[in-house]
Amino acid sequence: AEKNRLWSRSEALDILKPLLSATDVDPERPIFAAISRYDVHKNQETVLRAFQKLRKMKNVDPRPYLIFLGNKATDDPEGEAMLVKLKAAADDDPDVRFWVNVDDNDRVVGALNRIARGVVHVSTREGFGLVVSEALWQGTPVIGSRVGGIVRQVIDGETGYLVDPADIDGIALKMNRLLENRE
Repeated sequence: AEKNRLWSRSEALDILKPLLSATDVDPERPIFAAISRYDVHKNQETVLRAFQKLRKMKNVDPRPYLIFLGNKATDDPEGEAMLVKLKAAADDDPDVRFWVNVDDNDRVVGALNRIARGVVHVSTREGFGLVVSEALWQGTPVIGSRVGGIVRQVIDGETGYLVDPADIDGIALKMNRLLENRE
C-alpha cells in the first residue's frame, strides 16, 4: 500500500511539500505527529497538553511542531465536536497544525510517519494500533499508551516508549527524550 512504502526522507518531503508549504511548517524543525481520527478515546487533548508541557519544561531549540493528521468521518458526529474542542485548546499555538481530510491521505500518512521525530498515540482504548505499526514500519519511534495491543507493538525503550495515557508529564518527558536522543 502507498501508506506503507518505505520512503526516503527526500521522497517523503516531496509528498508533503504542498501541505508543509500551505501550513508554514519548516521540515528542518522536529515534528511530532498524532495520526488518528478525532475521537475522545484517541486522547488527542492529552497529546496537546503534553506538547505544551514539553515546551514549558525547558527552552527547546529548535522548537518542535505537533501535527494532528486525521479525517472526520461522516458517520461520526462526535468527531467534528472533538476537532473543534482540540483546536480551541490549542488556542492558535503557532507550533500546532491540524491536517484534516487531506488529499492523497495514504501517501501523506506514510510520508509524515517517515519524517516525524516521533508519533504520539496514547489512546485510552485500543485493540491493535494500526497507526503504531505504520509508524514503526517507517522506523519512527512511538510514544504509545500501555493499553490494549499497543503494549505488544512498542518495545519500551527500544522502538519507543510506553506511558500511562493520562500521564501528561510522563508523555512530555518521553517527547523530550526523543528530541535529545535521535537513536
